Formats: sequence, C-alpha cells, structure tokens
Amino acid sequence: MSLRDEMADDLDAFFDVDEFAVEATVAGASVYGLFDRPHAETIEVSGYSPALYCKTSDVNAAVEGTEVTVDGTDYTVVGIELDGTGVTKLILQEAS
Repeated sequence: MSLRDEMADDLDAFFDVDEFAVEATVAGASVYGLFDRPHAETIEVSGYSPALYCKTSDVNAAVEGTEVTVDGTDYTVVGIELDGTGVTKLILQEAS
C-alpha cells in the first residue's frame, strides 16, 4: 500500500459520520466533513465564521459561489483553503 493510500484511509476514518463528521451537500453532491462555526468578533461586528473541512478529493470542484447545505442551513462558499494534506477548508457565508 502506498503512502497516499494510507493517508486516504486515515482521512476516511477522520471524516466518518459515526465519529466526528456531518453529512453536507456541496454543489448538489453529498459529502462528509467537519463543520465549524466559531464565534468571531471585531471592533464593531460580532457574528459567526462557519467553515466546512472536507477531503480535497470530495470537494475539488468547489469554487467561490458554490452552494453548501449543512444541517438544513444554506451557505455559499466565499473562500477555499487547501492545507496540502488532502483536506480542504471551505469558508462559508450563510445564504440570505
């Protein structure tokens, strides 16, 4: 087994819905990811900064503007960060 295959197996375990992950819809496709919605605050504005962490291979077609649904709430991708380990962070903004 190659190192790439071993890493993919490790990511599969990490993104298991029975453990940590949630099921989400990204551009109409079902994916599993880790949803984070930390509170963010600046001098004049307070709110949330939601993000969905997924296997890069599951969301490699996502671009800014892609629609995402997590737990019945609709979001739009406003940023994408690849970490180089096979995980992509989709930075989200709640759809209005």
